[in-house]
Amino acid sequence: MDIDLLNRLRKETESGIQKVFDELEKQSVEFGTDEFNGNNREEFIIKFDGFGIDLNENGEKEIIRVKLGIYLEDKENIWVNSLEPIGDYLTLYDLKGEFIDEFITINKRGIEFEIDFWIETLNKTVPKRYFRRNIPEYTLVSYINHSIFLFQGKDFDGVFVFIKRCLDYLETSENNERIETEYLDKVNSYLETIFYHLKNNDLVNKEKIKKYDIVKRIKTKS
Repeated sequence: MDIDLLNRLRKETESGIQKVFDELEKQSVEFGTDEFNGNNREEFIIKFDGFGIDLNENGEKEIIRVKLGIYLEDKENIWVNSLEPIGDYLTLYDLKGEFIDEFITINKRGIEFEIDFWIETLNKTVPKRYFRRNIPEYTLVSYINHSIFLFQGKDFDGVFVFIKRCLDYLETSENNERIETEYLDKVNSYLETIFYHLKNNDLVNKEKIKKYDIVKRIKTKS
């Protein structure tokens, strides 16, 4: 295997992981998630973990793998070289060095939903007149607030009920068209993020999700 080619692929991979980190930071801000699972990007230690070659059915070389390990400093000296592995970044290339795909893993834990972020975000963007009980938008604001309150109380079935009610409300064009764009965008992002948190962590009954076609309806909103 050409050493110059491998060195180039290693450099591209080391540059690529920083671009992925940039995107994860952007997602964390936009959707109120913690894509780094409570870790600070600045604390990550990236180490080259080696190359790999995948063979096809005929035993011929087909894909070059470049792997970087993601570590944290092990202050308790439990791990080898005082580096605690928390994930990895893998890039795939063909034999000519053309990029094929990339994969990243940071921890194995489920991503947490940052409810405080969404309370602050929604409060900043909601028009204050929506709190008047004599206008239609008050209904949506009430549904959102109920979902937040129930989430904090860990009543996830209750949260699901109000996600559905929000969708019911927004799917009426007359209601949807009245809502200011900035607030509507944040509401749609909030509903998508909190729904997938419930779904991916098995916090609501899957039959309910299927019954009300929530996945399709959420995608329509996003």
